[in-house]
Amino acid sequence: MAMWVDVLRTKLRSTYLVLRRPMLQLWPRLRVNAPKSPPPSLGSILVISQRRLGDTALEIPALHLLRSHYPEARLGVVAPAALQPLLRLACAPQLLIDYPGGWRSTRSTRAAIRRERWDLCIDLTTDYHLKPAWLAAASGAPIRVGFENSGRERFFNLVIPKLDSEHMADRFRRPLEVLGITSGNRSMSFIVPNIDVTLPAARPGQRRVGLHPGAAHPTQRWPVDHFASLARKIAGAGDQCLVLGRECEKDIVGEIVLKSGGAAIPVPLSGDILEFATILKSLDLLVCNNSGPLHLAGLLEVPTVSFMGPTVKERWWPRGAKARVLRRDELPCIGCNLGYCRIRTHACMKEITPEMAFEEVSSC
Repeated sequence: MAMWVDVLRTKLRSTYLVLRRPMLQLWPRLRVNAPKSPPPSLGSILVISQRRLGDTALEIPALHLLRSHYPEARLGVVAPAALQPLLRLACAPQLLIDYPGGWRSTRSTRAAIRRERWDLCIDLTTDYHLKPAWLAAASGAPIRVGFENSGRERFFNLVIPKLDSEHMADRFRRPLEVLGITSGNRSMSFIVPNIDVTLPAARPGQRRVGLHPGAAHPTQRWPVDHFASLARKIAGAGDQCLVLGRECEKDIVGEIVLKSGGAAIPVPLSGDILEFATILKSLDLLVCNNSGPLHLAGLLEVPTVSFMGPTVKERWWPRGAKARVLRRDELPCIGCNLGYCRIRTHACMKEITPEMAFEEVSSC
């Protein structure tokens, strides 16, 4: 039943997006020519950030570059409160505006935006969602930069075309390139201050391996039984194995701990993003799905072993030399980008065995 609900939801969304595009053509769009070089100065810049951890981690280098080009500008960033500490470290904004995401909260976010005057607004939303584009229009900025997707481009006057094969980290730099900002390294050193965390003590010389079983969609998750089997192998090799999860993931964490026979040690996450970053930095290795923690670990230069199935690898392959990925490239359905398995086997994740994962863990 759950799969059919997902299928119906997908079809309804596709129909809605097809109908939405011609309706949005009625939106009056300003015409502004793309600058041939970065504007020499800007008094104020508004950035509408992504709302999920992985997206935020991948957009941080672009935000850091933007700030380095306009160090004197008044910078405002619209983002969920839980992710704002990362953005504060990335680009030192003078104003952070909370964006929980619902339409009611969007109105209050819009009001906060309209209280300020903005010379430039950049919407980093790359998918079809309309609310961030609406917020960009509400900014009143004479230059509004955003991505093309199902008609939302009508809210912008500098539009970035859609490229499905582009990596997300590169995509987040495109608004800067439209403005003529092309210099700067693709990577950056991102330093998060340590905060006090309590973790199980490890023996001298013992590696600390973290498991994070969560992901946005069930199809992106490596099976719980596989995580439990891997935990037994890691502990049997003499390493410490920690399984990390927030309150909403406690059932998955508990099941892994139970099925591992106690080989996996649970570490509850409070939801504080700097606490989580500190925990990640304490690990010698993170084993996880293609999810937000993977991309945050990459930003922090923590070695990772990750599992990729329905995710489109051209967009979401982890960056960095310390990232290893297990993926069944020979499957004809690999990278379907769906929240359900249309062939009902979930082979892309189930056929990545604990033995395969342990071989990668052992060689790190």
